[in-house]
Amino acid sequence: VAEDHAVLPHERPGDQLVTYKLGSLSLQFYLGRTVRELQDQQALAPFLAAERPLYVIVHDRRWPELRDGSGRSWTRVDELEFGDVRWLVVTPVPR
Repeated sequence: VAEDHAVLPHERPGDQLVTYKLGSLSLQFYLGRTVRELQDQQALAPFLAAERPLYVIVHDRRWPELRDGSGRSWTRVDELEFGDVRWLVVTPVPR
């Protein structure tokens, strides 16, 4: 059984880590932990309703869709650039 690895310094192994319209298989391999792939806002709703911290990895061009469609405020906690592609790590602001 693989051990959970943190993506962010303040992330804990029990925190929810998902991708938004991005794919997750390679992240699961490299991180050795479950990373759920969300395809739409409806799939995001149960994660937002849960009591556990949530981190979403999203391509910057999909960020407005995620932000505006979720009905929530978000905090950008990290970003990574690979060539001309930028990936964001965001977390919802607690209500």
